[in-house]
Amino acid sequence: MKLSKLFGFAALVISISFAGNALAADTGPLYENIKIEDHVMGNPDAKVTIVEYASLTCPHCANFHENTFKKFKTNYIDTGKVKFIYRNFHLDQLAFAGAMLAECAPKDQYFPIVDLIFTNQQKWIRAEKQFAEMVGILKLVGYSDEKVNECFAQKETISDLLDDRKYATETLDVNSTPTLFINGEKQDGGNTAYEAFSATVDALLAE
Repeated sequence: MKLSKLFGFAALVISISFAGNALAADTGPLYENIKIEDHVMGNPDAKVTIVEYASLTCPHCANFHENTFKKFKTNYIDTGKVKFIYRNFHLDQLAFAGAMLAECAPKDQYFPIVDLIFTNQQKWIRAEKQFAEMVGILKLVGYSDEKVNECFAQKETISDLLDDRKYATETLDVNSTPTLFINGEKQDGGNTAYEAFSATVDALLAE
């Protein structure tokens, strides 16, 4: 499906790990009125909760994913110290398309699909036909043309992704990616280097 057609349709609609909902203890504007079911990894009872807003076409997000997040996951998420929530904040139509494709994955495959898209970002984003290249990569892990078409026929998911992005902008003051909230506090300055990022978390864990 051409992106122009996809987003014309989206405009009409609006005029790895485990996935699950945020716990009932997660209250306040950061968790209220979120329509897409949160994608969560780590210990649900961890002392520290991190919410990341990211765009699949964002080079800074891909850099964070490759150079900070993977090491951080091993040392903090996999060890039960941190609960991590990933949310989409598409910066363009291509990122929106990628988010739709990820949402179509089985729940236990959502994070591996996001990882695959980020890891191969430079390959598909530099391609002449970017969307086709992205889909071609996902076909290696079982996506088919039929699955892609079914994905973009999900009107509710399209509407929910668009609504959540609007909510993030208007209510949570998210205006760039990656944007990180640690225990509900928006992180200023955008310093996502592993050393600084882990130091912030260590300070909270020590409290």
